[in-house]
Amino acid sequence: TKADDLLFHDEGDESIAFLLSRMSHPEFPEPMGVYYQYKDESYDEAAKNFQEVVLLDPNTEIGRFADEYKNQQYKEIQLG
Repeated sequence: TKADDLLFHDEGDESIAFLLSRMSHPEFPEPMGVYYQYKDESYDEAAKNFQEVVLLDPNTEIGRFADEYKNQQYKEIQLG
């Protein structure tokens, strides 16, 4: 086998990942491993960004609600 006959896989290439996912035995060797790695922020990063951008921004509706909720003073209610 020559190097020109080999496919060198890059998990960031979606088109090659699609081709690999369609390969199956007995026509082709069965690929294993990570076909494609989607690059995006982690859940923790997304939650932090959401808090910074939406909850702490008084110009958004939810930001105003969060600000009002945070500053709300609770009154004691007496029954009877």
